[in-house]
Amino acid sequence: MTRVVFWNIEATGLFYLLSVIAIAVFLVGFYRVARIWRSGWGERRERNVGRSVKRALLDGLLGRRIFRGDVLGGFAHFSLMWGFVLLFIGTVLLTVHHDIVPFLFGTVYLTYSLVLDIAGAFFIVAALLAAFRRFVLRANHVPNRWDDPMMLALLFLIALTGFVIEGLRLSAISHLGMEWSPVGDLFGAKLGGLVDLTTFHGVVWWIHALAALGLVAYLPYSKLFHMFAAPTHLYLSTVPPGIVTLEEREGLRGELDRTELVSLDACTRCNRCEVVCPSYAAGEPLSPRALVQSMKSFVRRKYAPERQLLAAEELKTNPPKIEEAVARDECWYCTTCVACAEACPIGISAADIARETRVTLVDGGRRVPKTIRDALNNVGKYGNPWEHNGPKHYAWLKTLEAKDLSQGDEAELCYFVGCLASNDERNQAVARALVKVLNTAGVDFGILGKEESCCGEFARRLGEDGLFEALVEGNYGAFKDLGVSRLVSTSPHCFHTMRNEYPVMAEKLKIEAAPSLEVRHHTTLLADLLRGGALRFNGRIEKTAAYHDPCYLGRHNGIYDDPRAVLRAIPGLRLVEMARSRSGSFCCGGGGGRMWLESDVEHRISELRVQDAAQAGAELLVTACPYCLSNLTDSMKVAGYGDRIEVRDIVELVAEVI
Repeated sequence: MTRVVFWNIEATGLFYLLSVIAIAVFLVGFYRVARIWRSGWGERRERNVGRSVKRALLDGLLGRRIFRGDVLGGFAHFSLMWGFVLLFIGTVLLTVHHDIVPFLFGTVYLTYSLVLDIAGAFFIVAALLAAFRRFVLRANHVPNRWDDPMMLALLFLIALTGFVIEGLRLSAISHLGMEWSPVGDLFGAKLGGLVDLTTFHGVVWWIHALAALGLVAYLPYSKLFHMFAAPTHLYLSTVPPGIVTLEEREGLRGELDRTELVSLDACTRCNRCEVVCPSYAAGEPLSPRALVQSMKSFVRRKYAPERQLLAAEELKTNPPKIEEAVARDECWYCTTCVACAEACPIGISAADIARETRVTLVDGGRRVPKTIRDALNNVGKYGNPWEHNGPKHYAWLKTLEAKDLSQGDEAELCYFVGCLASNDERNQAVARALVKVLNTAGVDFGILGKEESCCGEFARRLGEDGLFEALVEGNYGAFKDLGVSRLVSTSPHCFHTMRNEYPVMAEKLKIEAAPSLEVRHHTTLLADLLRGGALRFNGRIEKTAAYHDPCYLGRHNGIYDDPRAVLRAIPGLRLVEMARSRSGSFCCGGGGGRMWLESDVEHRISELRVQDAAQAGAELLVTACPYCLSNLTDSMKVAGYGDRIEVRDIVELVAEVI
């Protein structure tokens, strides 16, 4: 028993000619995409190859994240992918058998037939399920384009005609082992007495061949190319986004790095990112999916080889501008919460793309909102995003019962107060609470006093890299002069920047004698003090509390358990979880420089978040971020929950019970 490859087909030469043409068109398309990818700048960080390969295999081939939050969609995609892969492998093996080394005989052939029948059956079911989910259920509110139904119809046609020609062939040349091709045998039994076997087989065979070869040719021009782009993106994105200095950027011609360009082709427009985006949920102009697709169109117009060849002069005199990709200024609405990357099965970050878009706009002085421009100017002039309040600002810091390192005091730990806690009255209460707790626990700490300046986090998120570099150099100078190597901050944004980005900048900027920094967030310090016995709780708080995970503490840095451990240790406090928590937490709307962007939507992002707390039955909404505290406090009043739910920082509760 074996397979007769070209049974009932005489024009095999024509088939091979069409195959060569299809492969040539595919290779041209592949080259086109690869050229666009290479227009991006490469990474400048060392790679753990084993980790990169592992992620590409687990998330790319095994679909580890594809089922999260959408089991039906995950099953459809997984079955389509593996059905396609197995059928493609089967075609390759059949080609080897026919043209190189015959080996499909006996048990090997029967096993081969059964596996392909099962794969084909799953493929057809998955195609129908995907169509039902997309066009009937409208899952995730997926927007449809003209090629979406066409692509599903083409895949379904290839699988269906494959079973039809298999069934007709089996009916015409009956042999033992037909039960090893159960689906094909079923088609043959149904069609055998209805049509002329050889004539109908010949017609359907050519329909199948043309559809399959058409798919091969069209693949690099369609969203199905993500089968190549997705594993590539997963491999590349295991390295955190590289930090490019101004000097390095001068030698770069592209707006995005290579990983980000690959991500544009890896996106299938599944819309999971839009579903979890806080900005989109609030009715703002930003859709992560639309931003990715707009940037994809932009880079195609600017860097595609055919554009370089056919419109070279036009590209020189009137190149496409990045403003065309963000016509509604949507890049400024991104909070950089990376909920999009968390929801995406392959981790595409629209936040990274939005930041690089901002860099280009800021660098060219184009389309930067006035409130953001003013905040950046204030940081450059005064060291904080607000207008100058020099003596008043320092006078407030002096009221803290802490050593002042700027006055010659020495301490083992530096409390980096941060801009918001230094300038906002509500957050000043948090600073006082932390000082009280640290003093009670016997921690030897001090503050930078008049030497403290903005860490530069919001400047970097807004794309003002020159200002960020200046702040990094200035702060490293202060740390060196004052003997600071260990820091704690109540801001996840300061914590993230100084912990993850400062060391990279110190190396790139070649900052002499830059101290090696150990940076902690106050929630992890509180948890350690509690575990070590330095903190003991004497009071009680008889209330129900919900903890809001700040994006830059949770999703960006993976700190979820320590804050909850501290809250559970407070006598009398009942901790409940909101529907959206931990890695699925909903942003407060303050990150990514959004504290300084005016939005005229009906409901602010933070108003949507306080509704989660109300639905959870919380009396206290506890957080660990100055942006979250400020936004949630304001929105609690606006949403009408001000008399029912109080917003507190975790350290304020600790200070109450020690």
